[in-house]
Amino acid sequence: MTLVLFICTLMLSLAFAFLYKIAWNLSPIKNQTATGFGVLLVFFIIIYTFYLHGPIFEILIFSIIGIFSLIYWLDDISYLSSLFRFLLQFTCGSLIAISFFMFNNYEPSSLIIIFIVFSGLINIFLSNTVNFYDGLDLNISTLTIILALTLIFLLDTNILERQYGVILLGFVIGFSFFNLKPENIFYGDSGCFVIACYINYLIIKSIFLENYNAIYLLIPFALPIIDVIYVVTFRIWRKESLLSRNYHHLYHQIQLKINNKIYILPQVINAAALYFISMIIFDGEANKLDEIYMFLAMSILFTIVLYTLLKVIINKLI
Repeated sequence: MTLVLFICTLMLSLAFAFLYKIAWNLSPIKNQTATGFGVLLVFFIIIYTFYLHGPIFEILIFSIIGIFSLIYWLDDISYLSSLFRFLLQFTCGSLIAISFFMFNNYEPSSLIIIFIVFSGLINIFLSNTVNFYDGLDLNISTLTIILALTLIFLLDTNILERQYGVILLGFVIGFSFFNLKPENIFYGDSGCFVIACYINYLIIKSIFLENYNAIYLLIPFALPIIDVIYVVTFRIWRKESLLSRNYHHLYHQIQLKINNKIYILPQVINAAALYFISMIIFDGEANKLDEIYMFLAMSILFTIVLYTLLKVIINKLI
């Protein structure tokens, strides 16, 4: 079943990427590179959830993400103001949390309101973190593949969740065949928004279910988060506009010094290292708080050391 699902998703992704490019080239905006393809991912998930008669509240949440991502897609074909994008990110994140409270019959309280606001803010942070990693070909693909493998083999929430990981893997690999060629097709801001909202959904769901395995999400996201925090801090220090394009990210620096796709390696190296660290600390499952804190601390420490080391090496290159 898993292999069939992967192959079907891969073939559909290839077909839709091909058709997406044709439709884009026939549109009035054909002078731009086709972008925003990643927005289709959420509809793959919605259709599959309907097919398996998945939980109604999950279909609702994915539908909310789908509606907001379609609005966000306008940013790929034209331009949405930064304030409007932040509003979309915050509102969608808040609605994800509200949906969980509604379907679990929670009574309104100040703590719930704080949690809803927290979910909105997390969605803003994740949306921009993922979006910052869509700056070069295959960079977002690498992040997404690592995320998909984490969902399939480590998160271990339920069978349906693992199958979402398989869909994600097939979808992004299909996209990557086209993204290999420069200026061919981009994942887009709306596609990054879909991934961020899905991760936010996983985090909120894990908190509700007290499923500590969500800590494994550090494996794909530790390096991007450290990189984004560094770049934002660096740009504030230099008094640069945070809304303008920049080339301070680690993968940009590697690409400028070494003109090939080696810039995806730091993500792979860091994820592999954190995976082995998790295997040493956890005995099959992340269910003890002391082990979780240890993994969190070691993951952050290792990622900072690796990131600093790579920055030093890159800066010394001619």
